[in-house]
Amino acid sequence: MKKILFLTQNLDIGGVQKSVSMLANSLSDIYDCSLLLFEESKPICYLLRENITVETVQMQKMDLSDEDSGINIFNYRKKELSKFVQKLRPDLIFSYEDYHNILSLSIDSDAKRIISCRISLKNVYTKSSRVHLLTPDFYFENITKLYKNAQAVVCVSDFIKKELLDISEKINALNIYNGIDKSMILEQSSKEVNLDFSYILHVGRLHPQKGQKDLIRAYHKIHANISQNLLLIGEGLLRDELQEMINSYNLSHRVFLMGNISEPYHYMHKADFCIMPSYQEGFSNTVLEMLSTSALIASKYSGYDEILNDYGNLFDVGDIDALSALILKYSNDKSITKELKKLQKNDVEPFTTEKSMQNYKQLISHVLLGVVKCAE
Repeated sequence: MKKILFLTQNLDIGGVQKSVSMLANSLSDIYDCSLLLFEESKPICYLLRENITVETVQMQKMDLSDEDSGINIFNYRKKELSKFVQKLRPDLIFSYEDYHNILSLSIDSDAKRIISCRISLKNVYTKSSRVHLLTPDFYFENITKLYKNAQAVVCVSDFIKKELLDISEKINALNIYNGIDKSMILEQSSKEVNLDFSYILHVGRLHPQKGQKDLIRAYHKIHANISQNLLLIGEGLLRDELQEMINSYNLSHRVFLMGNISEPYHYMHKADFCIMPSYQEGFSNTVLEMLSTSALIASKYSGYDEILNDYGNLFDVGDIDALSALILKYSNDKSITKELKKLQKNDVEPFTTEKSMQNYKQLISHVLLGVVKCAE
């Protein structure tokens, strides 16, 4: 049985983590699957089949105030990954996100490589930002140098694929869309929500790219003119700042940070409608899930039109006034909200787990057979 090693940061709640666990579970009958995680402090929130092995790289204490801490951590993880791969001897290494993709392609191994790209490079790697304590230059230099050596670079949207090919036409980039398990979502949607008020819902990691500050500001502008409260499901680095905003607007009785809720499809289904005010997305599982369970207002983030049609429910990124107007519009007219939900449910039909997993299985089979080869 061929061995596949998956690389990712953790299996805490998130779109990447859900995708990793879903693919590993789907492949575990035909391949010997292992997962290597690089963050030991986070919980494992997704069920894995018993025949899947999970290992974690144990971190050493490092001085994070050191200017070189990012590259020092990277080099330590690279060394640990190399030792693990030498011991396991996988036939294929399948990594998720640029940090782990670069780790995978930096080590010496006979294993074939598939890497997964899920974010807009131009939107995420800005001059002022660091990801895993590493500069944008680190990512662009290594993506340019290493990605052409992967047998396949799986992009979750055509927008991301085009970005990579603009960097180098030698990158063997292809697109496999995410999919959702509609029967499971339908089953989970029937669960009770123990709330005695109507509400609008946002689900997402509490992070600047998700636009939650804009959402709270927009809601504050019109909250006196609607009956619905606002729920935000998710955790992240912005929690304290968002709570301070809520308190400063005297909205603690109307806006609630709910924390992480695994598979919150019943909350989506019971919401009057959902909102996704993101500044950037890859190809969002959460957007697909919201479309299948509720009506959705969303920003026109890069690549939005690969999922979303504009029925008058979309707004330009960062336009708080437009978002306020849409919240007011859909809060006070149930007929147009019902019609939007009907239209969007049709839009999500093509994006199924079955189709996504079939495409991944075919790609992996071809890579292992040597049918798909790296550009160099």
